[in-house]
Amino acid sequence: MQDTTSTYKMQEVLELSVEGPLIEAPNFDDKHAGECQFDISSESSGDSYNKIPVPDGGYGWVVVFSSFLLNFCTSGASYGYGVFLSYYMDSGKYVTGGTLDYAAIGGLGFGVGLLLSPLYNYILIKTSVKKLIILGVVIQNVAVLLAAFSTKLWQVYLTQGVFISVGMGAICFPNTTMVAPWFRKRRSLALEITVAGTGVGGIVFNLSIQRIIDTANASWALIAQCIISSVLSGVAVMLIRTRRKEVQENSDAPIMVFAWEVFRYPVVWLLILWVCFTMLGYVVQVYSLFSFTISLGYTSQQASVVSCVICVGIIIGRPLVGYASDKFGAVTTAAFCHLTVATLCYAMWIPCRNYATVIMFGLFEGM
Repeated sequence: MQDTTSTYKMQEVLELSVEGPLIEAPNFDDKHAGECQFDISSESSGDSYNKIPVPDGGYGWVVVFSSFLLNFCTSGASYGYGVFLSYYMDSGKYVTGGTLDYAAIGGLGFGVGLLLSPLYNYILIKTSVKKLIILGVVIQNVAVLLAAFSTKLWQVYLTQGVFISVGMGAICFPNTTMVAPWFRKRRSLALEITVAGTGVGGIVFNLSIQRIIDTANASWALIAQCIISSVLSGVAVMLIRTRRKEVQENSDAPIMVFAWEVFRYPVVWLLILWVCFTMLGYVVQVYSLFSFTISLGYTSQQASVVSCVICVGIIIGRPLVGYASDKFGAVTTAAFCHLTVATLCYAMWIPCRNYATVIMFGLFEGM
């Protein structure tokens, strides 16, 4: 049987593998279009909530390592674009390129893959997690390699903008669902370890890309990124193993590419707006802090250190935020983090005039 799944299926894995009452999928009823109904079983004894055996470790830790490597090569590598952004603007490599062009390329590199999520879900249903990730690895690294030989601005738009994002999306979409089915009590710890791959990758790619640009040029930096990502992603793909078979054997939920019914609920639109504004602020800070440091009169090497400090903050902060979410609730923790970030932007970023403040701001923002 092919190893196929969908986001809807993986959400059910999370429900079935949590100790406690079984909560079934929302009941979309035309009579009650304004509210979301749930059927909650009061049966607390037996195995009604434990249909799927969860190893809570074992080979799951190998899957964690695989997911860590994929985050290292995708989200971690994307942090290196800030170095390329500064290089393109300062060197004038592309005569027709302006600040808005390079910012747009970074935006495409971040957003195109997210827009294609329904397509990735369809491919996932028809094929398997491993095949979709392999497709993403090929697209991403071919795009990086082609970017190294780009001579015109439109080529950079396609390679470092569109195609890299398409490849990263094909990797990240299934990657987010691989680890959770292997764990129950240690799930938060496992997920936090995988996310740390983003921070570690950001440190490695920021420092290495800046060093290669200083000693050679941006083309060699892109080639090096392609080699590193190809090798590590290949190792990750070989280690991937999913638990789709266990899910299908214990689930009657339909496989859905896109659940249009959820858009009938205003709370869904509010959630979408919240995510959009959150990601907007996130991208602005991550991609502009490098150039902001240079604008204060510091060198590109010092700006690379600032980008690395952001990644250090991610490594430290993500586990802490995960722990706080489990203890105080996701909404409360998110509200506190947003308030903290907004305060730091006004209190530290806007009046910032020295390197020490930039370093501390980058650390806090990463956390």
